[in-house]
Amino acid sequence: MSSIEIGTWTPIGPTEGGATIAIAGDLTAVAGPGHVVVWTGTQRVGRADAPCPAPGTPRFRNGKLLWGPGVLDLNTNSYEVIETACPQILPGGGERPTVYAWSPSGARLVASYSTGDSDRQTRVTLFDGVAGQPIADLWRGNELPPQAVWVGQKVAVIGFREPRLFDLASGDARGMLPLDAGTITRLDADRDERFLIAVDLNRSVVLIDQSRLTVVDRWQGRWQDAAISPDGTFLSALDMEGRMHFACLSERGFQTLGEPDESIRAGSIALSDSVIAVASGGVAARASLRINCAD
Repeated sequence: MSSIEIGTWTPIGPTEGGATIAIAGDLTAVAGPGHVVVWTGTQRVGRADAPCPAPGTPRFRNGKLLWGPGVLDLNTNSYEVIETACPQILPGGGERPTVYAWSPSGARLVASYSTGDSDRQTRVTLFDGVAGQPIADLWRGNELPPQAVWVGQKVAVIGFREPRLFDLASGDARGMLPLDAGTITRLDADRDERFLIAVDLNRSVVLIDQSRLTVVDRWQGRWQDAAISPDGTFLSALDMEGRMHFACLSERGFQTLGEPDESIRAGSIALSDSVIAVASGGVAARASLRINCAD
């Protein structure tokens, strides 16, 4: 029988206005509109301010935090900005970033920008994360700007109503996911990039087979956020009241696990294979997690 075991919650520290959480080993990061804080255990070890709004989920890589338009070195607490990834200042106004997303290696960065002006197009641009130069505009058009982007080893998924895939080497289009979504607020994948999940705000969490670009299952509900475990075996989702729900994953879809967890309320969630972390009420917290997914 499938089961869930959540350990005692350990408060990490104040999030300083941040609401989007990420973890890797003992490291925890919480990012806000233009500020990020990093802890090792409960010790604060880094912080940075971005030169522009920096929405999106941070990503850890070899002693660095990939976040917003730049990279935070956790050894020196220095934040190196990719200047070309900052929004453009235009006559009579300017761009505003709607999401930044980094590849696992830090080699690629994808950013979306909007002006709020219907006469000026939404822009989604692919950058070389090492050289700091734009590679290609993946999209220019009048669709509403995406709120979520996921970047893998070889492709980027842009969270339009029908998410679009692009090659990270060339910027060429690689297909479309037929989701007919409303507003996608989160895209996430396991470490082997077998499954991709999409949170369709207040409607469903969608499980996608990445190799076939097909929808495996939809978990209907009033969801605001979700995260998939790195090994791809389970998922945790937050409903609009901030309650945690869990499901096992397979080629057959979602196997939901019992009633929602009422022990804590959250607005953002992150998973490792054995830890769950949340940002809630201005505080980050972590707990051990064990989920047994029976066949």
